[in-house]
Amino acid sequence: SDRLRRCALTMVTLAIVGVSFLGALAVRELGFINVVDGSICACAFTALVPGLIGWHLVRRTSVSWRVMMSTLFAFGFASFVFGVYFSDNYEPDLLSGCALYGRIS
Repeated sequence: SDRLRRCALTMVTLAIVGVSFLGALAVRELGFINVVDGSICACAFTALVPGLIGWHLVRRTSVSWRVMMSTLFAFGFASFVFGVYFSDNYEPDLLSGCALYGRIS
């Protein structure tokens, strides 16, 4: 009933806060976390969500449409994998070629 639903919602909220708290205690540097988060966002917002909408909500059943949606999924997954694999920002290379570096620091 309604009371059981509110209790479950409270337990899920506490679990999310607890996992976030433990993650904050364990992770000392957010650089890699930001890279993984960016890769997940790139995959989800440019491929996964549009692909699922195209696959399930758009009423097309042709083979070419399914191939295009599958290709969208594949490129989105590849962007996630490449984003995690190439996680270094190459900061020294960027700073050495930046025209504004001497003026900003």
